[in-house]
Amino acid sequence: MINPNCKIVMIDDDRSFNLISSYSLKKLLPQIDVVTFTEPATALAYISKPAKPPADTVLFLDINMPELTGWDVLEQLSALGKDVLASLQVYILSSSIDPHDKERAEAHPLVTAYIRKPLSKSVIEDIFMAA
Repeated sequence: MINPNCKIVMIDDDRSFNLISSYSLKKLLPQIDVVTFTEPATALAYISKPAKPPADTVLFLDINMPELTGWDVLEQLSALGKDVLASLQVYILSSSIDPHDKERAEAHPLVTAYIRKPLSKSVIEDIFMAA
C-alpha cells in the first residue's frame, strides 16, 4: 500500500485525461497533492530539480506522446540519482493495446505496473488503499 499522503505526478499530453484523472484521485483521496504535466520535459525538470522530491512520489506516465515518449522519460529517469529514484513509484498509464508495450513496461526496472486507461476507482483503490 502506498502512503495516501504521497505526491502524484501525472505526465500525459492529453489535458482532458489529466483533469479527469486528477478529479478521480482527489475524490477518493482528498488530501493528495496531484501535479499534472502535458510536456514530459517540464515534468522531468520538476522531478529532477535539486530539492529531493517528497517521499512516496507516484508517477503516472503515458507512453505515446509527441516529442518525448514515455520510454524516453523512463530512460531519462534512469539517469537520475538513487535518492530521487528511491522516492518514485512509476506506473505506466496508457491506452496502448500493443502487448509489446505492456511486456516492455513490466520488464523495465523502474516500472511498478502497467495500467490501461482510464484510471478507474478500483485501480486507485488497489494502489492506494489495498491492505
